[in-house]
Amino acid sequence: MKGFSRFFKNDSTYMIRLLLQQYLPLIFVIVLFVIFKVPHLFLPHYWDRYIVL
Repeated sequence: MKGFSRFFKNDSTYMIRLLLQQYLPLIFVIVLFVIFKVPHLFLPHYWDRYIVL
């Protein structure tokens, strides 16, 4: 039982690492998209003023 739980823990951390390696570029792209798009959604007047000036 002890050995099985240890194997399961190692397997779960391995799976998490594998998922992170696969989806890290996607997460990076999503973060960049949010950083560039969210201010436009929440502060349209600020951006209009900035563009006019």
